Amino acid sequence: MVMNNETDKNIFDVKAATWDDNPQRADLAKAIAAGIKQTLPLNKNIEAMDFGCGTGLVSVLLAGSIKSITAVDTSRQMLKMLSDKLAKNHIDNITTRYADLTAGAVVNERFDLIFSSMAFHHVETPPALLKKFFGLLRSGGRLSVSDLDKEDGSFHSDMKVAHNGFDRNEFSVWLEEAGFMDIKTRTPHVVNKPDSHGVLREYPIFLITAVKR
Repeated sequence: MVMNNETDKNIFDVKAATWDDNPQRADLAKAIAAGIKQTLPLNKNIEAMDFGCGTGLVSVLLAGSIKSITAVDTSRQMLKMLSDKLAKNHIDNITTRYADLTAGAVVNERFDLIFSSMAFHHVETPPALLKKFFGLLRSGGRLSVSDLDKEDGSFHSDMKVAHNGFDRNEFSVWLEEAGFMDIKTRTPHVVNKPDSHGVLREYPIFLITAVKR
């Protein structure tokens, strides 16, 4: 996950041990990973970065389709859970890294793919981060971002976030302004969960892809 202050970091550190116990998170990760596989031409030469990787639910599902993944997060406990998972399942092409790219952390590598799942709503200034991603991608590299459609704040009734989802058209404009082309959007999943009043709601998840030409 990506946090903007120490309180947020502590929240995710506390939640890390039981993060994978929620079957809705597993279903969402499977849908996003499947959407990426269906949308992007993955192969064993691709070096990728997972931004806001959490416990690596999406990374683990993509590891067998690409060369390597650098899994980045700002919660040390989330990264520990991922490291334990990698050791248990003998996955050797995912490397964990503690870094806050929204606070000036430097990444020297360049990637063929950057993907992010349900992390951007924690980012204060998404356009700035998208521009940073553009610089981290090699020519022809691809970006995949999955997050919530714009909603009324009921999805995160138990947590303060920077954005209550995003308008897809606005997000596309940010990508264009960052220099990306070939922008495409799809809906890989819809989360069904009760809001703060106990009313079951549908929350569509978008998957938007773009290319650095």
